[in-house]
Order: sequence, then C-alpha cells, then structure tokens
Amino acid sequence: MHCAIERPRNKSQYDSNRRPSTNALAERINNTVKNGWLFETQEKSFEEVKQLVQKAVDIYNRVRPHQSLEMRTPLEEMKRLLEQAA
Repeated sequence: MHCAIERPRNKSQYDSNRRPSTNALAERINNTVKNGWLFETQEKSFEEVKQLVQKAVDIYNRVRPHQSLEMRTPLEEMKRLLEQAA
C-alpha cells in the first residue's frame, strides 16, 4: 500500500527538536488514527491492528476530505499540485 503521508523508514517521526509535541501535523494525524479509528484494539492481534492502521491511513488519504485542503483528500491535493507543476 502506498499512501500520501508515508514517510521514509530511516527518518525520525520527531521534528528537528526531537520532540513529538512540536510536530503538530504528525501528532494530529496520529491522534485521528488512534482515537478516531482504532477503538477497542486491546483484544486484537498485532496483524489485525496492523491491518486496521493500514485501512485508516488509506481512508485518511484517499476518502476523507480535509477542510485545510478545501475539502479535497490528500491524494487529490497531491495530484492537483503535480498537475500544476507539470
């Protein structure tokens, strides 16, 4: 699965100050996924939770419109920006 918010595996999730609290965008996405879509995962296996996270990220990027992107999905916004740059 490829998603718009995927980051390189060798990069830290923290910003240059090495504190997750100073990286507001990443923390907002983490909060949305954890508290909005991953209810009651305590009884699930690692693989089940992993699949739920993948589904949540896919919905976040491909289905859910974002107010900050003028009600476009991140994937739609990325395509729009790439078309503008071409």
